Amino acid sequence: MLKQWFGQLSLPVVDPLGIVTALAERREQRRNARRQRASAIVQLRQELLAFGAAEQLDLFVGVMPARETDGLVPTRDFCRTIANEWSDQQIVALCDGIIRASLEGLRSFKDASRRRELLTWFAPASDPSETLSFAFCCRVAGLNPEPIYTSVWHQFKAEICGFLEQGEGHVDADVNQADLLLA
Repeated sequence: MLKQWFGQLSLPVVDPLGIVTALAERREQRRNARRQRASAIVQLRQELLAFGAAEQLDLFVGVMPARETDGLVPTRDFCRTIANEWSDQQIVALCDGIIRASLEGLRSFKDASRRRELLTWFAPASDPSETLSFAFCCRVAGLNPEPIYTSVWHQFKAEICGFLEQGEGHVDADVNQADLLLA
């Protein structure tokens, strides 16, 4: 009885070296995430400076709902303004907003071609270094894209399979989700 009571009161044996190692690993992960975010923001700023007015419109119309783009005509300096005058927090908010708007678009858009574009944008095979690709936006926003890929896959599996069947013939439902999201 006394041994059982003492066992309940005593603290579990903890490896102090394990705790220090885990803390150091977590700190290094946070540093790497900050470095990746900073380099992605620098890359975005540089690439936005290279865009012309027509490219700006194509870039942002592709990620905005149609009702908001009806009167949208960016000025020649729209991207230059973002690149030179916006703070890092505003650029992070922009990329986060693009991800959120695209996820909301998957729920609200009825047009099959628009939905296919969005599902393709969320594909894991998209180029992570391409400006404003899903993986790039996640890097800027500080998000891990894997859970979002998985969520999109589970919610829209039937639709993704349907799009692929239209374009490539019959698709097996047990195929890896990364392979199916390639559109």
